[in-house]
Amino acid sequence: MVAVSNRAQAQTDGIIISEILANPSDESKGEFVELYNRGDTSVDLNGWRLMDRHDVNDVLSDFQGAHDRGLPGTVLKPGGYALVVDPDYDGIYDVSIGTNADTSRLIIITIIGDRTLGNGLGNGGDKVILDDNNGQIVEYTWSMSAGEDGRSWEKINSAAGDEPSNWSPAHSHIMSTPGSRNSVAPALFDAGIVPGSLFISPGTPVIGEMVTITFTVTNSGLNPLSDVAAVVFCDGNQNGIVDHDEFLNELSIKQLAPEGVRQVAFSLEINAYGPQHITIKLSHPDDRNSHNDLQSSTLLVAYSAGMMVINEIMFDPDDDQPEWIELLNRSPHEIDLTGWTIETADSTRRRALVTSAAYIKTGVHMIVTSDTALFDDRYDLEDVYIFRPQGAWPVLLNNGTKISLRDHTGSIIDHLSYKGAWSISKGRSIERIHPDMPSSFEGTWGPSSSEQGATPGRRNTLFTDNIVNTLEVEIMPNPFSPDGDGHEDEVQFIFNLPSSRSVIRVSLFDIQGRKIRTIAAERQVGNRWKFVWDGRNDSGHVARIGPYILFIEYQDPANGLYRSRKEVVVLGDRL
Repeated sequence: MVAVSNRAQAQTDGIIISEILANPSDESKGEFVELYNRGDTSVDLNGWRLMDRHDVNDVLSDFQGAHDRGLPGTVLKPGGYALVVDPDYDGIYDVSIGTNADTSRLIIITIIGDRTLGNGLGNGGDKVILDDNNGQIVEYTWSMSAGEDGRSWEKINSAAGDEPSNWSPAHSHIMSTPGSRNSVAPALFDAGIVPGSLFISPGTPVIGEMVTITFTVTNSGLNPLSDVAAVVFCDGNQNGIVDHDEFLNELSIKQLAPEGVRQVAFSLEINAYGPQHITIKLSHPDDRNSHNDLQSSTLLVAYSAGMMVINEIMFDPDDDQPEWIELLNRSPHEIDLTGWTIETADSTRRRALVTSAAYIKTGVHMIVTSDTALFDDRYDLEDVYIFRPQGAWPVLLNNGTKISLRDHTGSIIDHLSYKGAWSISKGRSIERIHPDMPSSFEGTWGPSSSEQGATPGRRNTLFTDNIVNTLEVEIMPNPFSPDGDGHEDEVQFIFNLPSSRSVIRVSLFDIQGRKIRTIAAERQVGNRWKFVWDGRNDSGHVARIGPYILFIEYQDPANGLYRSRKEVVVLGDRL
């Protein structure tokens, strides 16, 4: 702990001891005592005495020689620094002075009558006394080392006294600040974000959702601040710079008193998928401390189901090839696969798809395989992403298993349960007929017809664009009123289908998107199918008056046809 003398501190002339380096890297030439003129008038230090506990003979004088920096002589200007060095000083601080000091307010002085400052400043404790020979004395006592060789003691607030709380080991990366502002001193102007104060709620939003962002700003400087700008941006490359496509918002903190604290809150709509590095950056023309101006928090924005799909599966490979799964980015967005996982039936054993950042552009395939080298030897593909998941490969059982693909939030983006019968022979993959078809339909999949037995990284041999709008729906009457009066109490849905072997799924939703009734779940029907609805939901209660959405999905497995359609049916009251 630093122990400070109780003797009065000199106020006349405003000269204070501001920094002491007692333990330099070069003991014979690197010790220094820094003085600061906090007064309003210039002071001539020539003839003043610098003493320690065991030496009272050192008299201040002008330092002259090759390493004299700043102004000549011994007159210290207001707001200026005087660096008191040994007579044998060899310029060890030239670089620091040249980089950080204002040489128009700096003087370098030394001592006469001795070769060391005092009796050599004690590393683990000593006292420095400055005497102007007119009864004014400044002194500072320390009782422990400031740290490793080269680290100085610095005064924190030049306007305050020399109590232990007002001195600190230097924070500078070069461990001392000779001839310049102390690294521990408060800046004149210093707006900063309180560490750990940036919060975003909810932390895992969905696209289009509004989030609330709060952070706390403080003024650690000595002067008040006004109109502090806070720029909000999504720092995609995490370089701390607001690039042209990263700007989100700008706020202004109007007034901030010294030691003032202000909490800022605002709302922001999320309009991008994946990890979003939301960053706040403060700026003010007078702010000289940039180290506390930046703070970030990462939002995990879930991708939508179906943006990335499982497109081809090799679950029963030949002996000279590995198991693999082909994924396809069918969305209009680039997808960041960081944090994505894949799993089979055991959901407790999720495997990370990638071990480093990987961005998959729209329409691009990627391969996830148990052996990347063996896969590459077999197929020799160019411009195709090939990855082995982190940890053990999720074994693809020949008789079938469930496969689930999850994004960085854990949301399931695609999943299916395949069966071994879907492939006709060993070494032949199963292919998806079209990316828009649901993964869970058996008719979505079939064995590859490629001579190689598979089409990794290329268009599937089973791919078809023949997904046409050939589904007709009749709704009679519309609206209807299930009030029990015997008049239009039911509505009839008539589905006219182009195939004699169709699979349909039909559900009813309210206008908030909530399912109220499942009419058909993967039902096999012929060319024409009818259903009568009495207005009741799945719980058996009559639904409320209002419009409802009839959602129909149709599939012809034999021809690879798939289509979905929506119709509106109105449940009304009797007129």
